[in-house]
Order: sequence, then structure tokens, then C-alpha cells
Amino acid sequence: MLFIISGIAFASAMIVFLIVVSIGDEISQAGHTDSAAIHEVIIDNDVMGITANMIRFPAQRFSGNHERVDIYALWPLMSGYSEENKSAFNMGKDSDKVVFITLERRSMSKDMAGRVIPIYSQFFEGTAQETSMGLTSHTLSKKSGYIDEDLYLETDSPYPFATRCIRETSKVSKPFCMRDIFVGRNLTLTYRFHKSLLPEWANLERMVRKRFNLMLKN
Repeated sequence: MLFIISGIAFASAMIVFLIVVSIGDEISQAGHTDSAAIHEVIIDNDVMGITANMIRFPAQRFSGNHERVDIYALWPLMSGYSEENKSAFNMGKDSDKVVFITLERRSMSKDMAGRVIPIYSQFFEGTAQETSMGLTSHTLSKKSGYIDEDLYLETDSPYPFATRCIRETSKVSKPFCMRDIFVGRNLTLTYRFHKSLLPEWANLERMVRKRFNLMLKN
């Protein structure tokens, strides 16, 4: 089972890497709207009310069943697109504060924190590094498939906050971090954020969960 999960993780890593590389282009090309109209988004058995200005792609702005929905919000208020903050959503001032969220049906048995011991720990390379943020940094080896990435873990926690971050030395336009958690009845929430927000990880986690809970209608 470990090898199967590892294989899935490897393939996912390559896909995620390409997504992160192209994320700058995606945000600048997205068809923004400042509409506050609420769409009732249904994914599996979870129902959410999401304002149009938080849904990234025009094709997803409808009420009904979805395979997934992609959201963006401006940190720290976790607000959607508006005329006041349009610069951030168009690669201008404060663009590094835009958080990207994907909601979809769960496809794995464990979230990122749950995968630390059975998967990620198998690919730790070198000595773990303590940071001033309350996180410990672990280098992921190249054979893991996580190219130029480090895993940051909450220090001394039995079920730690965990996020993968692309190194600033990587050939990527901007260094992003990615984390996935289980929410609702059967959803995986994956959120991506600029590495400069990593020192705010505890508040970021709290606000992402709060924003989801505000949207959830179950």
C-alpha cells in the first residue's frame, strides 16, 4: 500500500509542480468578477455557498454539482476580488498575499499531516533544520519526485501542521507552499500560498478553516 500511495504522490508532485510554475499566468488571465452573488456549490455530499468573486474561473461560477471548485482570496481577510483590491489579483501590489484554494472530493485516505510518517519521512534527506517560526524544515530528496521542495512541520506535535514549499533557488517565478487538509464530510481542501506568508502559518490555517466553515451549508 505504501508503494501505491508513494506512486500516486510522485505523479501528483509532478502535476503540482507544473501548476505552481504556471500559477502566475493563471491569475493574470482569470476572468475576475466583483459580483457578490452566491452560488450553491455541491461536491459529493457537501454543499457550500460561495460568492462569485471568490471563484477563480468563470466556468465554475454556477450553482449545482461540481467535480471541484477553485477559489482565491486575499490574506489576511480572506476576501474575494473587488475593485479595491484588483491590483493584488492582477499580479500588482500585494499579489503575494493571494491564497489559492481548491475543494474536491477526497481521493486519498490521509491528508498531508497523516502522510508525513508513511510517505514523506521516507524521503527526508540530511539533517532537519529548526526555524524561528515553530516549524522544522526537512529537505525532500530528488527521488521523491518533489522537485526542489522542503517539508515544513510543526515542531513537537503528534499531528503536525505540514506544508511543502518550493525553494527560492528553484527555477520558479515565485516560491509557493502547498498544504491539504480534510474538511466537511468528504472533501479535500488544498491551499497554496506564497512562501513569504509561511511565518503566518498558524493564523493562515485558522483563517482558511474559518473561511471554509463560513461557506459550508451542510
